[in-house]
Amino acid sequence: MRAHATAKDDPVIGRYSKSDELAIEATSSALGLLARALRNAPSSVELVIPPEQDAGPYDGFLVEVVVEPTTGKLRIARRGGTLLISGGDESRAVLAKNIESLAEGTLGDHIHVEYHPDHYYLDPSTASLVVERIHARGQ
Repeated sequence: MRAHATAKDDPVIGRYSKSDELAIEATSSALGLLARALRNAPSSVELVIPPEQDAGPYDGFLVEVVVEPTTGKLRIARRGGTLLISGGDESRAVLAKNIESLAEGTLGDHIHVEYHPDHYYLDPSTASLVVERIHARGQ
């Protein structure tokens, strides 16, 4: 059974381009929710489509992140409006730690998750992902 989470007070917003560039933006607490989903696969996180906001410069909004436990290196892909993340425990833990560090502010305001030759935890088929920490309303 897959654990499902929703960040009602601190939404997670996802966007995609037709060229499979993906982006997630979330507050620090919502990034923590995403990191927990990565560590506790199988799991999913419901994303929010902001009212009256265009997805630009991307082509559309994502509606869900689905995390599946598999073996080997981490794979990031999109199927329709779903961001799919799969990989072994170790590779998912590396991304979870990076997202936790982003949430804490030790990695700046965003990270790029992109494959390069001989990458130690990303599969060559991985789509490009930018994860951005945003401030909660009123902060």
